[in-house]
Amino acid sequence: MKREFSHLTPVERLAAQIIDRLDCLGSQMSKRELERAMSAHKRPLWKEAWAMLIRKKCIRLTAGKRRQQVVQLMDIPSWSEPRPIAKKRKRRRPRSPWFRFCLPMFLMRDGYLEQAAEADAALEQDGVED
Repeated sequence: MKREFSHLTPVERLAAQIIDRLDCLGSQMSKRELERAMSAHKRPLWKEAWAMLIRKKCIRLTAGKRRQQVVQLMDIPSWSEPRPIAKKRKRRRPRSPWFRFCLPMFLMRDGYLEQAAEADAALEQDGVED
């Protein structure tokens, strides 16, 4: 699911994406797994966003096995919440007279007998005849 973080500054946006990814993948994972999952080497602001999250105590780093660092999500701040994406309403054209005339046949062909009877009654009511 696409989330919109366009209302944030670039560093805050990346930090919010890190928090979102940690929340989705599980609140605890190794730092290397997180960096690989988010392609951290392609993001020039990674270090700044990472430092900001540690400074604001949103995540915690602890030592794991074999020099691993374990990242644990501590808090999801209110500023990192994504904005809802407003969907555009699809334009719907009115049904043509041909479609209204053929609709009962299409519905009967496909096995929708009750809907075909309703469409046929509506066709007779509208006065569209063959």
